[in-house]
Amino acid sequence: MQFELQIRTIIQDAWSVLDHKIKYKKSIPHSLKRRINRLSALFEIADDEFLHIKEEIALEENRISERIQQGAHVEQNKPLDVFSFLFVALKYFPGYNFIEFKVDGFVQEILSLHEFITESELNEALVNFLSKIDLIAENEERGLNPYNKIRYCLYLSNVNIFHHILSVYQKQIVHHLIMPITT
Repeated sequence: MQFELQIRTIIQDAWSVLDHKIKYKKSIPHSLKRRINRLSALFEIADDEFLHIKEEIALEENRISERIQQGAHVEQNKPLDVFSFLFVALKYFPGYNFIEFKVDGFVQEILSLHEFITESELNEALVNFLSKIDLIAENEERGLNPYNKIRYCLYLSNVNIFHHILSVYQKQIVHHLIMPITT
């Protein structure tokens, strides 16, 4: 028994279905065939680009792991992006599962408040204030996830820039529990 097995990416499969619906058992004019072929080429380019992006992301994730394993130092002037954020965050929260879309949204939130923040500024905020954040967790009688801990640290590192990163309630807690200690 002979059979054919086709392995395709999602884009290849989507294009194949569309192409089949458009052309199957139809005699379509040359000009439309040409447009279909041009679209097919665009899908192929998009598929290649997605593959290359996926490979580059995997490469960056491997670099982060290597930097952490080698005990690499924080880079002074490296602009904060998802990868530099993960390098710093994973040093302080090694067992936490940082989910890609949440990290991206969180980094965008930070950058919306401080467009030119660096990897070292984030690291410095965590070094200086992370131990103080435990007071908040104790006061609230619950654990804080890494995102909230980082928010508190950034706020404490520069209240003016990161004024909007905490809720009113969170700011009240900081000013009640932490600010008397740091001043």
